[in-house]
Parts: sequence; structure tokens; C-alpha cells
Amino acid sequence: MQRRQRIHDALRTLGPYVDPVLYQRAREAARAGYVQEDDADGVAGAVAISAALSTYWQGGPSVAHVPGPRGGAVVGGHIEGIAFALHRPRILQDVRRRMTSTESAHHHG
Repeated sequence: MQRRQRIHDALRTLGPYVDPVLYQRAREAARAGYVQEDDADGVAGAVAISAALSTYWQGGPSVAHVPGPRGGAVVGGHIEGIAFALHRPRILQDVRRRMTSTESAHHHG
């Protein structure tokens, strides 16, 4: 129970830095990479949490101005899937690569 509370406390701290748009893009990229639908939420959450952590540690701005559900609401229900995905760096790298190539196609196509 304490572990879950610590996780939720950390999510509350990171909440303003979790970008719901990034989460959605990562979820779509995960699904395009043939990740199962249930697993796509965990993979997308892992990508969003990783980015939020990086921004938080670097003192970057929050994404509180971005419309949509806030951090905890975006990833809170997928903690186990996120933990699983964080231990699968190849999957996360593939999703990030897909997101980058899709973004390039949209901006340059």
C-alpha cells in the first residue's frame, strides 16, 4: 500500500509535466507498431512519464496550458503497464522512432 501511495504522490508532482498530447501520439504510434491495445496505454504512459521526468529534472515548463486531461488522469490507471513498458527500452525506442517519423511526415509532407 505504501508503494502505491508513493507512486501516486510522484504522479501528483509530475502531473503538470505530463503532456496529454504526447501521450496520445505515443499511444497511436504504439498501436501502429502492433502493440496490443491494453499494452499501448502502458507504453504511451511510459513515454509520457519519461518526458515529464526529463522536463521536471531540467526545470522546464509545465504543460498545464495544454487542453485535455491532466497527468494523473492520463496515466494513473496504467501504472502496471507503465512499469512493464519502462523495462522494455526497445519497445519505447521503436515508439519514439515512429512518433518522430510520423511527425516529420506531417510537417514536411
